[in-house]
Amino acid sequence: MLPGAPIERLQATNVSYDPHSPQQRLLIALSNTGTQLLHPFGSFHVLDDHGHVLQNIPLAMSGLLPQTSIAYPVYMQRTPLQPSQTYTAELTLHYEHGHALHFNTAFTVPQPQSQPSQVQLIQHLVTTPLVHALGLFSQLTLWHYVIVILLLSVAVGIWIWQRKKKHQCLHQAQKKSRR
Repeated sequence: MLPGAPIERLQATNVSYDPHSPQQRLLIALSNTGTQLLHPFGSFHVLDDHGHVLQNIPLAMSGLLPQTSIAYPVYMQRTPLQPSQTYTAELTLHYEHGHALHFNTAFTVPQPQSQPSQVQLIQHLVTTPLVHALGLFSQLTLWHYVIVILLLSVAVGIWIWQRKKKHQCLHQAQKKSRR
């Protein structure tokens, strides 16, 4: 894909736990340091400190462009990983022309951040809608207000016209009934 001699080279440099994900997931740091588009596929294993396989996840990537890197996300599927535990990640990827990448590393699951207190949760639930509402109004421009005022004026005008028309119809009906 890039000019020069075709080079197919895939590297893994790290596996880390993603503390920002709402679900348990690991990020595999991969780089295509070659000159060709790669389509890696293979497996990812997570082992406990006794060597027991806790996760066996098949991987198939649609394509990794040359001279690019990615933090490839892998979601835990069966056994949840425990905080403060060290695990071993084993990655095996096959790609173009019989190439293979074998990568092993250790990683640790960090302790979760402290949970907010009940008072903080209640404050968040009470103030969040108000903050969002105020945030919405702060983003409106003068034209938004003009359009809203015009629409309200039209709606009020139609409502007044309909009431007046209804009142006239009632008045005419009363005149006819008097005759």
